[in-house]
Order: sequence, then C-alpha cells, then structure tokens
Amino acid sequence: MIKFRPCPICLKLIQVLEMDKSWMALDDRRLPAYGNGVKQFLDFAYCSIYPSKKIRCPCVKCNNVYYRTRDDVEVDLFQYGIIKDYTTWVLHGEEFDESSEEDFDLVEEENIYEIVKIR
Repeated sequence: MIKFRPCPICLKLIQVLEMDKSWMALDDRRLPAYGNGVKQFLDFAYCSIYPSKKIRCPCVKCNNVYYRTRDDVEVDLFQYGIIKDYTTWVLHGEEFDESSEEDFDLVEEENIYEIVKIR
C-alpha cells in the first residue's frame, strides 16, 4: 500500500488549514471572509493533485457528487454556496476524526437495507 506523503508546502498548508471554517456558514458570499475561505479550501483540496484534475464539487447544487475543475468549483461555490454541514472535508483530503461523530450520521447495519431498498 502506498501511503500519501504531502510535500513540505502541503504540510504547511495543512497546518494553516486547521483553520476557522466559519466562512462556510456565511450567507453573504460577497464577503471577503467567504472568498478567503473558498481560496483556502481550493488550495487544500488541490494540494495533493495536479491542478488540471477534477475534484468533487462541494457546492449546494453538486453536493459532492459531480467532479469539476478548480475554476468550476470556485464559480459554483460563489454562485450556489458550500454545503454548510460539510465541515470535515473527507472527500478532499482531510482526515476524519473518528472520535467525533458531529459531521456524519452513522447508519446502523440493519437500517441500510431500508435506505437502499434491497431485500
């Protein structure tokens, strides 16, 4: 198994990104705090991949389903806003803190069949 090793610049960015994510709750996407937050998110999400690659778009419209380029994600985040409860960016390289279940509703095994309608 190959383990991801961030470059020194990425390590610094990861330290910086132990940041205040309150920008995600802002309704006014014209505020400088929102724009700075979007830039920091994009820098983090694209830190370990080639800039020409696509990531899942965390805007309200795409809902982390559709893959988009950096420029497209940036436009979408300003146009539609970010998913406000996506505060641990596990689909974008942030490690999930298993001691905290705030960001995810865990599904019990017996309920999974109801969710996917398989019996």
